[in-house]
Amino acid sequence: IVFLMLRARRLVPRVFSIFARTCTVDRPVRFGIGDVEQETKIPAREEFVPGNKSDPFLDSVEARDHLRWIMQKDSLGQDMLLMGENVSEMRHCVLEWLRLGGKEYEYVSLSQDTAHEDLRQRRELSNNSSIFVDQSAVRAAIHGRILLLEGIERVERNILPLLNNLLENREITLEDGRILLPPHRAEALGIHSDSPSKKIVPVHKDFRVIG
Repeated sequence: IVFLMLRARRLVPRVFSIFARTCTVDRPVRFGIGDVEQETKIPAREEFVPGNKSDPFLDSVEARDHLRWIMQKDSLGQDMLLMGENVSEMRHCVLEWLRLGGKEYEYVSLSQDTAHEDLRQRRELSNNSSIFVDQSAVRAAIHGRILLLEGIERVERNILPLLNNLLENREITLEDGRILLPPHRAEALGIHSDSPSKKIVPVHKDFRVIG
């Protein structure tokens, strides 16, 4: 997994238009910017997909160039680290890409107070019994959602190994005894997403992390 950086900058204008087209009956709707196209998915949970765009920046040439860059990196299966002077503009670019592609996402705001339990599982009481509940990062990995991390620079150093293991290896050991493994390692053990194990859960191939 490659963790990449995108810097907000004024680029030499390249006019890319955003388009959407409906294919044949047996093929999905697709959207694209310039020469880059992606499929618009039908989300299983629409509440996890951003609503209509609301920022005027998204109509700019610069925003379209950034959107095209994000699409290219996603097509390569790469995570992304977006850096720029205006964090809000970068966030709107990501949300617009999610909206156009019908992609579900989970959001985590990181801080100095972020603990391992905030990224993995929390213990909660239900019907007079204690259970472990998956948090945003785990849900995104299992269901193939996009995980948006904000504030990576603020987390304590003891959290970094967990984040690195998720980014580089796609592995997490959970409090309830389950282990998330990358798809190729899970398949080597004879475990697939359509026939999961009680202890080993394959990370979805569409899972991406954007920080």
